[in-house]
Amino acid sequence: MCWWAELDRRKASPLIATALPAAPGISGPLSFGINSTGQIVGGYFDPASVRQPFLLSGGTYTTLIPTGAFATGINDAGQIVLTIFGTIEFPF
Repeated sequence: MCWWAELDRRKASPLIATALPAAPGISGPLSFGINSTGQIVGGYFDPASVRQPFLLSGGTYTTLIPTGAFATGINDAGQIVLTIFGTIEFPF
């Protein structure tokens, strides 16, 4: 199970944690960013242990490109920041 946690400066509680829906075929999911519309980005490891970035929007996971990266941020316009680990090849 993957959890999203963020600071809530409006309340006395310093941390809000929310369980994310499970997705088949992934392990070690991590969430790193959320925008005001509730879109969540992060990363997981596929069955070959390769890092895969994802977008969770409306309850649906979308795997992003390139592999070997994690999605680490998203703004309210839906623009996503990727953090790349090591050397990767882009498919375009």
